Amino acid sequence: MQLQAGRQIVVCASDGVNVRRSPGRINKLAGDVLTALPAGTRLTILDGPKPMDGLTWWAVSCVTAGQTARGWVAQADGDGTPLIAV
Repeated sequence: MQLQAGRQIVVCASDGVNVRRSPGRINKLAGDVLTALPAGTRLTILDGPKPMDGLTWWAVSCVTAGQTARGWVAQADGDGTPLIAV
């Protein structure tokens, strides 16, 4: 199944994934990482894909611990290991 807006996905990286204010990971300002989500967290894709810094980024939303987190996550790490999956 393909990633696209409206689709439900899950964090599949064993170390979790960072949710960022904006897509990209190079030369970012302090505070760009909003939160880190553990493996198994369910997300909804809001927008994307957006290529930046050699990775593909997706705008996502999720509710965790009663709080709504919104931001950008990478589809895979720099080695191509998936961070999120359908």
